[in-house]
Amino acid sequence: VDGKAIYYLVNQHNITINASANPTAGYVAVINSTNIIVTNLNLTHNRHGVLLFNVSNSMIENIRAYDNSRGITIWGCSNCTTVGNAVTVTTSAYTSGIEIFYSNNISAFENIIVNSTEGFMLYSSENLVLNKNMVNSTTYGIYLLYSNSSIIQKNTATENVYGISLGYSINNTFIENNIMQNNYGIAFLYPSNDNTVYHNNFVENNKQAYSNNSMNVWDNNVEGNYWSNYTGVDLDHDGIGDTSHTIDANNTDNYPLMGMFSSFNTSLRKYVNVVSNSTIEDFKYFESNSTIRMYVFNTTINQTFGFCRVCIPKILIAPNYTVTIDGVEPYYVNYTLYDNGTHRWIYFAYEHSTLEIVIVPEFLTWTSMLLMLIVLTVAIAIYKRRLPKTRTH
Repeated sequence: VDGKAIYYLVNQHNITINASANPTAGYVAVINSTNIIVTNLNLTHNRHGVLLFNVSNSMIENIRAYDNSRGITIWGCSNCTTVGNAVTVTTSAYTSGIEIFYSNNISAFENIIVNSTEGFMLYSSENLVLNKNMVNSTTYGIYLLYSNSSIIQKNTATENVYGISLGYSINNTFIENNIMQNNYGIAFLYPSNDNTVYHNNFVENNKQAYSNNSMNVWDNNVEGNYWSNYTGVDLDHDGIGDTSHTIDANNTDNYPLMGMFSSFNTSLRKYVNVVSNSTIEDFKYFESNSTIRMYVFNTTINQTFGFCRVCIPKILIAPNYTVTIDGVEPYYVNYTLYDNGTHRWIYFAYEHSTLEIVIVPEFLTWTSMLLMLIVLTVAIAIYKRRLPKTRTH
């Protein structure tokens, strides 16, 4: 069609369709098949860019799907992955970026969806994982309808009508998502109970959350979410608001965060979580000496003070800790904020500018001092040996 080939695979196994082997591919449908990889294709002007129907153990990767009614459709599938795809829709009809219907154990990583009616449409499915995806300029950024027991994590939803929305969906977890500048940040459009929402950043949404009489959990009994419209204070200096954040009579974040939540991976695949009202960049963990280093700077020009609440896995740095900011200890620090056995939480505050923050195990400080003392002693000994001997009579 239009000079491009239609690939319609039925009852096929262990096949890869890509730009090298199939350079003229214009549409791909896979039916009743297993172990299929569809990768590195540009697919445009179809109803579906890629369609998987009753497919298992397969992957859709690095597809550029433009101006299709549905960018990628996964229907009645299991154990499939869609990763690194870009979907853009410019038609005015009802459109979907990536839709998952009647499926289970589907993972979607690092996909970008722009300008569609539905970004992700998850319908009557379960055990899904959405991680590090981006949805922008859609009506429904991520929409779960009759979908349960899924994890929606580290996604970014900006400038949508609904950043995240749910209908008749239960037991889902929403964690570490950035939900910014939408008309609704998260909306329970139809009754959806027993979902868990924490460690998310709700920033400048016209309405941060709409529950519609649903009853859900908004914290993990230690930390909740960051709400840009929260007006409470933190007089006990722990990075958590002293009063709860009320969504409505049945929904309360008991531990609202006083700064945005960030999570940083390390070489040991253990995450360091940071709640801060500063902008954090260049986070690094040095395995060789169990040291964390990061740089922070003012979020706004008028910001004069900052804080960090840091959760450190003990396998990365064993307590106790020493924090320095531009080489000196912060003016306020609490090294024993909270401990659950595997992680230690610490808190410190500082007067603002662009700052280097270093967190080291306490023994490393003493070791450094001992090494300096040894070096100094050796240097003095060498110096004395080189002095001319005084002749006596």
